[in-house]
Amino acid sequence: DAAEVVDGGARQETGGSEGPQGGKSPKTVAQHKATRFKAHRLGNDSDAYEAGYWGRHFEQQMKIMHEFVELEMESLRQDIASRASLQYVDEASARAKEGLMALVQTQLADRNDSLKGKFELVTQSLTARVDLLGERLDELFADVEDMQGDVVLAREVSRGPSASPSDAEQSPPAAQAEAAEAEASVE
Repeated sequence: DAAEVVDGGARQETGGSEGPQGGKSPKTVAQHKATRFKAHRLGNDSDAYEAGYWGRHFEQQMKIMHEFVELEMESLRQDIASRASLQYVDEASARAKEGLMALVQTQLADRNDSLKGKFELVTQSLTARVDLLGERLDELFADVEDMQGDVVLAREVSRGPSASPSDAEQSPPAAQAEAAEAEASVE
């Protein structure tokens, strides 16, 4: 690039992009005006040029840093959003788990109550049947005792009122057969 001295002694670069009128673009002209002002103020052409150069370099570095900060901020925003969504998912799954556990506990409690009620009904039914069976057994034992008493009575009637056991042993074989038959029918 070629450079020329502009009034006041400031250096101005020539070449580069040209505007619609064939001159420098407005941005380039504005930059050169700033450089000229600095050169006029400092009174030294090389210092003014260096100040302009370092000013542009600083602006470029600031622009790069600004872009870097924006990228980092966007990355942080995405990270925060993903963590927030993960936290939301974790909280939602925890709530769902608690809800399911409550539902399972409720159903188990209902099932236990139902089974407990059925168990009590079965227990009551079995108790009633056992009681009925006990009553029938008592009746049967009473009947057996009555039958044994009847057998004893039948023996006594068949022997006669004054018959004694020793007489029964001496009774005819037909009477003994009848007594044995009566005992067999009882059993």
